[in-house]
Amino acid sequence: MLGRFISRLLALPDKDLHVREILSFLSSAPIRQSSDSTTKIPTVAWSRTAAAAGVSRGLDDWVVKLTRHREQLLASAKREQLRTGNEQLVRRYEMDSLNAENLLKFIVELQQTINPEVL
Repeated sequence: MLGRFISRLLALPDKDLHVREILSFLSSAPIRQSSDSTTKIPTVAWSRTAAAAGVSRGLDDWVVKLTRHREQLLASAKREQLRTGNEQLVRRYEMDSLNAENLLKFIVELQQTINPEVL
């Protein structure tokens, strides 16, 4: 497991944050959400989030698409709250929005770590 994790980490700078490479890296070992966190990343949820947002590659793509996806989820939560008051669905939209926000934070921190001159 450690060898696969390290080899995928070392390959990331050459892959331009390609979504497939990032998701492969995330699933290669238990990883903390941030350098100051003990919480492990929710690999499956983040994979779904990246797919739903339509992320492809490059930091700009991650930022634009995850930010837009997060805003759409929050708007859906508000709309659902007003329309039906279904708290369970509202919480789901809000949780999905939080996943998008946390994934974006992780990607930015990862970019700063593997390729600091790009930022």
